[in-house]
Amino acid sequence: MPKWKQGKPQTTFYLIRHGETDWNRQRRLQGQTDVPLNASGQRQARAVGETLSMCQVDVIYCSDLRRAKETADTIGRLSGGLECKVRQELRERLFGPWEGMTLEEIRLQHHDFERLEQLPGIEPWPDLKARAYRWLMQTASLHAGQTVAVVTHAAWMKALLDILLPDTTAVITIPNGSCCKLVNRDKQWLWSGFVFHPPSHIFQDV
Repeated sequence: MPKWKQGKPQTTFYLIRHGETDWNRQRRLQGQTDVPLNASGQRQARAVGETLSMCQVDVIYCSDLRRAKETADTIGRLSGGLECKVRQELRERLFGPWEGMTLEEIRLQHHDFERLEQLPGIEPWPDLKARAYRWLMQTASLHAGQTVAVVTHAAWMKALLDILLPDTTAVITIPNGSCCKLVNRDKQWLWSGFVFHPPSHIFQDV
């Protein structure tokens, strides 16, 4: 872990997974299909919003997908009325023709299916990692010294952490409505763990 000198400004990111949807509950691949929050997801958005209301957030970004925008709007209201900045770069991984299907339904079509990477038509993992990291670095430069909340999706967060924390990504689960903290200081990234991590029965890769 890096030892930072006193007096250096730091940029803080709160990475938030959107609240639950019915497709999350049904364990369906959502990808970039625009599914709204369900009642549980709305409660999760309020819970994480209440937590972040004590963190003096300067700006909120969110994916343009409805479930992320609804979550971000709730957080913004609870953070002094902050308006969310919508960005397509924060979208979930594209799962193409497999969106809307459960893993069990996919296995009926592909009996040798084991990993999502086997499926044609999905966004390649390296491309998603590059998309997430590029956005993070550009935004960190734009908001140096500020606190940024980002409402996005599980695969997007996993892809980013796969770059920043390659040895720990496999054991990190990201439930709906959870929030983790990243800090950048002197061009070094530190993962500070989860600020809010609700219990969840949801399969984490959908």
